[in-house]
Formats: sequence, C-alpha cells, structure tokens
Amino acid sequence: MNNIPIKQAKVPQEVIKTIQMIESGNLGNVKMNYENGNFEFHAESSDGQEKIIIKKQHIPGIISENKISVQKPNSIEERRERVLHFHKEGLSQTKIADLTMTSQKTVSNDIKSLKDTGKLK
Repeated sequence: MNNIPIKQAKVPQEVIKTIQMIESGNLGNVKMNYENGNFEFHAESSDGQEKIIIKKQHIPGIISENKISVQKPNSIEERRERVLHFHKEGLSQTKIADLTMTSQKTVSNDIKSLKDTGKLK
C-alpha cells in the first residue's frame, strides 16, 4: 500500500494541524478510531493539561462533525461542577471521566460527594 501525501488526501485541516503537533512532540496519548464511516480522534497535550476530541459521524443523508477542546480543571470544585453538569445531561461516568480528564472512579466519588452535599439528587 502506497502512502498518499497529506495534501493529496481529503483530510480535515484540523487533523493535519494535529498530526503536525504530534510530529513536533506537542501532543501525546493519541487515539484514533474509524469504524463504519465514523471517525473519532482523541489527543492530549504533552503536559496532560488539555485534550482535543474530534468526531465525524456519517448516517445516510446526515454528516455530523463535533470538536471538543477540554482543559484540565484547576480545582476539585471546578471538576465537580463539570461532573454535575455532564451527569445532569445523562452522560455515563466513563464519558464524564474522558471529558474531565480524570478516572471513572474519581467521577464516581465526585457524584457521591455531590449527592452527600445535596447538589445532586
């Protein structure tokens, strides 16, 4: 299989920039998945303080693109506010952990704490 130069392939500009950041050593912990026309890309900054998530989904007649840029919370209170928000939106603990750059166990503990303080029922 021959490699196609990036400029010849129809690659979103954001992905090209991200690849360049990986090559320069500014990104780490990169994950990509492509299945059934759906593309998902996750990458963290080399210092672990930021994360970018790009999703592109194809459903017959519909193309959905989503980009999320996440910064690691500066405090426990800030993280718990995010956990509260995402929990109320119905996201799973695993998804919340991904979006708050913590573990699922930390999210579980935050939810318990939010319930104990009456912020979450």
